[in-house]
Amino acid sequence: MNIVCDKTLLSAAIDGVSKAVTMRSSIPVLEGILLKAEGFQLTLTGYDLEMGIVTTIEANIKEPGEIVLNAKLLSSMISRMPAGQISIVAADNGKTTIQSGVAQFEIQSMPATDFPDLPNTGAEQTLTIKTGVLRDMIDRTLYAVSQDEKKPAHTGELFEIELDKLTIVALDGYRLAIVERPITAVKDIRIIVPSKTMTEVSHLLANDDEEDVHISANRRYVVFTTAGYTIMSRLIEGEFLNYRNVIPAGSRTRVTIDTKDFISTIERASLIITERLKNPLRISFTEGKVVVRCQTNLGRVVDEFNAQCEGDEVVAVDLLPQEKIGKHGNEDGIAGENDGDDGRLGVGHRHLVEHHRERHAQKARERKEADVGAGEGGALFLHRAQGKGNEQDTADEKAQAGDLHGREDAVNGFEHDLHRAEDDGAEDDIEIAGIGALHKFPSFQNTVAQV
Repeated sequence: MNIVCDKTLLSAAIDGVSKAVTMRSSIPVLEGILLKAEGFQLTLTGYDLEMGIVTTIEANIKEPGEIVLNAKLLSSMISRMPAGQISIVAADNGKTTIQSGVAQFEIQSMPATDFPDLPNTGAEQTLTIKTGVLRDMIDRTLYAVSQDEKKPAHTGELFEIELDKLTIVALDGYRLAIVERPITAVKDIRIIVPSKTMTEVSHLLANDDEEDVHISANRRYVVFTTAGYTIMSRLIEGEFLNYRNVIPAGSRTRVTIDTKDFISTIERASLIITERLKNPLRISFTEGKVVVRCQTNLGRVVDEFNAQCEGDEVVAVDLLPQEKIGKHGNEDGIAGENDGDDGRLGVGHRHLVEHHRERHAQKARERKEADVGAGEGGALFLHRAQGKGNEQDTADEKAQAGDLHGREDAVNGFEHDLHRAEDDGAEDDIEIAGIGALHKFPSFQNTVAQV
């Protein structure tokens, strides 16, 4: 193989396909990029057996051929070479010479025959969507994808494609993010796309928001075509949560607030919250205003801002600000519904409670094992060495666990957690409402999902 191509084009293409390359693998060829020269184009392919990315650039092909070069090494070399034309010459013995100006490298390539073939997906064209719309939908949902491999279906994003609408859903047991946009599709299909794939698609989207993104899908694969890249990915198998069943039909409270005011208030109140002092914010929605309170060992804060409240007052909702609430300050808002009987903003659903119990049970088992391993004397020494601060933490955990089990009946009345984003056309506003009857569980990591 003997080619000459522009450094800028080659460097960008390498960076793009490298996102599908395995950095550490027992199969060396999977750490490489396949370069195939034919006609007037150089095709680059990265493939980790789950996701593949392919792109082509213009090149002067003096001698066709294909080789595999280590992605990390190739990227480092090309990015540091002087601007201009780069020549790549591969000999039959695998020695590959890469040169630009007076800079020259000689490295060993791998046989192209060892590189795995990308599967024939058989995916048919399903829909076309504008780059700006897809990017916005990904940004508003990807943060809520679960990292828990015990529920593989929730480690991806649900794509519900209908003839006139695309819905993307993500959840992690604490947050549920839903975005709907009108589109024109060829067929209805419901698929779960891995979060890694969606992350790389977002990175590779064109800067022009009006450029089209073509999506093809079947029951096993999804293919995105955008900005000269083709991103192919296997789909996640499994059953995604039926989120529609957890959304209450009616509401008793509706609150409209300014997005920037809300975020600024949350950020100020969070100043006294640390990694060790993870006390939640207590937020009350009353007529004409929203009041935010928090108290930790560092101090106490009270802040408020104006809001439009309709219906019953919501006297308290606990929110851990570590969870993302969205910063789309100039766009649409967040909506939910309060149908509870006690005026509290309900933001917990049953599987959150189960997760909460499992977490406390795991901590209890770990403490018990540590005590047994250390012996009675070691356990006593450990207990004394912890100091008053850790004693307070333990007391807080016990109080929370006791509160959780002591409210078993209340848990049985929970509605599922949702802060649903709706496009109501109002700029600079967030609309929030409570769901269900939230009883006081301060350790819940309740959040508001962004549109």
